[in-house]
Amino acid sequence: MYGFGNVPGSMKSSSKYDFGFGYENGPFAAVATFDRQNGANDSVTPADTTNYIQGIHAGVSYDFGAVKAMAGYRNYRRTFHTTAPTQRSDMYWLGGQYDVTPFFSLFAAVYHQDIKDASDADPTLFSLRAQYALSKRTVLYMAGGYAMAKHDNAVSLSRDLTGAADTQAGVTAGIQHRF
Repeated sequence: MYGFGNVPGSMKSSSKYDFGFGYENGPFAAVATFDRQNGANDSVTPADTTNYIQGIHAGVSYDFGAVKAMAGYRNYRRTFHTTAPTQRSDMYWLGGQYDVTPFFSLFAAVYHQDIKDASDADPTLFSLRAQYALSKRTVLYMAGGYAMAKHDNAVSLSRDLTGAADTQAGVTAGIQHRF
């Protein structure tokens, strides 16, 4: 996938590209992706200080039948065209799915992020989810998470919110319909 930049006269400024590949053989599956988004160096509304954001992802799974095991890795890098330091991190995760019945499934996962350079927070997230299928496209779900960070650094269950403490717990419930 390639997305042209939104800056007249520049194919690179604010452009984005992604590519990935996957492999499946019986119960085994693997996937790897690479994505990069360039900053809009000439942007003034709002000012964009990002040079680029880059991610490398890899994941594997093995389906044993009623139980499925999964693992993954992500490398993240964000650079700036200012004096701001580069943001780098590695994330590792392990998870599993257990189909209690054809309609009811349980999911569990643990995620650990190793933040380089800027922080020694190195947060860990524990996640549990129960899901009940009303149909092939509609499910009811309830999920809970507990996140913790090292050295009194703030952590949040949401990637979009700043944490207020070095631990946070949350629960959510809802209905999901796929069109």
